[in-house]
This record gives sequence, C-alpha cells and structure tokens, in this order.
Amino acid sequence: DFLLIFITEHTEYVFEALEYMPFRFIRKERMEKELPAAIQAACEKVAKDGNFPVLINTSDQTEMLRAGDILYYALENRKCMIYTMRGEYEVWKTIRDMRKELGSYDESFLQIYRGCMVNKKYIRTIKNETVILENGTELPFSRRKRKEISDRMMRYWGKMV
Repeated sequence: DFLLIFITEHTEYVFEALEYMPFRFIRKERMEKELPAAIQAACEKVAKDGNFPVLINTSDQTEMLRAGDILYYALENRKCMIYTMRGEYEVWKTIRDMRKELGSYDESFLQIYRGCMVNKKYIRTIKNETVILENGTELPFSRRKRKEISDRMMRYWGKMV
C-alpha cells in the first residue's frame, strides 16, 4: 500500500503515467507550491483510510497492525481483545486508550454496546439485534441501540454509493 506522487517537467508523459494510478502530479517548476499540499493530502488520505500503524503489545510480542485492518475491539475480562481478519490479540488497554490511539480514524468505528467498537467498513448486515461482519462474525447489540446503529450505518453506506 502506497501513494504515488509523480514529479516531472515532462507533462507530455502524464497520460502514460496514469497506468500507475498516481495520487498526484507535480510539475517541477511548481514543486515548492504543489509538493506541501500533495504531502498534506496524502497524510490525510492515509489517516482517513486507516493505513497508519497501531502497535499491539501482548504478553509475549509486539506487533504492528494497520488501524484499518481492525474488525472490532471489545473489552473482555478486563482486557481489550482486538480482532482482525488475521487473528486476535489480547492487550492491556482500555476502550478509551484504543479510541485515543485511533485518533480521527475512531470515527470509522461504531459502538454497538458499552465495551465493543466495530469498524463500519466490515459490517455487511444488520439483522434483528445483530451486526454481521464480512468474515461471518455475528455481534449482538441491545434492542434500544437498533435505531441508532441502523441510522449510522445507512448514512455510512449512503456515502459509499
């Protein structure tokens, strides 16, 4: 995963470069003006997409995950369990710690009950009082949260269409 920024003084090659799906083009003669804006936009995109690292310290290892790879995290037996497509991790963090570490990407998560935050991009179905994730995991939520969860997911899915 990377963002490609082309810097060139040969604008005639721009159409050939489109094959590589660049994030931005910068003309060399305007680099001082265009490069800072391109870097700022790239940083914002990385944060929005969740492609920044989150360090997971378990009892026997430290691993780096991308924030966007987290399916959900939940408080279980006073520990925070982090679930991804590749596996699960048990860490000594609170939900508040995780939310702080995720920063603005925390807006991508939906609280389905007090101790569980689910990444909206992995929710495929809302059925009765259950959210069903892309990997088939079913997570229950309270009946009183149904409208809030449905409304937030409809807005999220609406932005994707």
